[in-house]
Amino acid sequence: MFHEDFFDCLSAKIKGAISKEMIKDNFMARAEDGGYLIPPMKVLKKYIEQELEERILVTKRLSPPRMADQKELDNKERSVQIKEEEFPGMHEALKKMKELTKTLKGQKEAFKD
Repeated sequence: MFHEDFFDCLSAKIKGAISKEMIKDNFMARAEDGGYLIPPMKVLKKYIEQELEERILVTKRLSPPRMADQKELDNKERSVQIKEEEFPGMHEALKKMKELTKTLKGQKEAFKD
């Protein structure tokens, strides 16, 4: 039968995963020889689709963000504008930080030589 041949062509991991679920849901009956009877193609298709969807979701959760996504996150971080009224004296503090940075760079260069 076609559905049996189809089932035999599946990878061992997929076959094992869907067999376990189909046995649990009583879609695979015991055969006289001790094995299991393969359910119709419609049932196989349903369980294969569920297994593949689950694997795709797990893969998406475990994979790191794509570079395009990371660039988008970086751009969002840069585009945040801090308002002066939220942090009084912010501009003066930034000016002092820039001056200190220049001073430290100058001292670092002086000690390099």
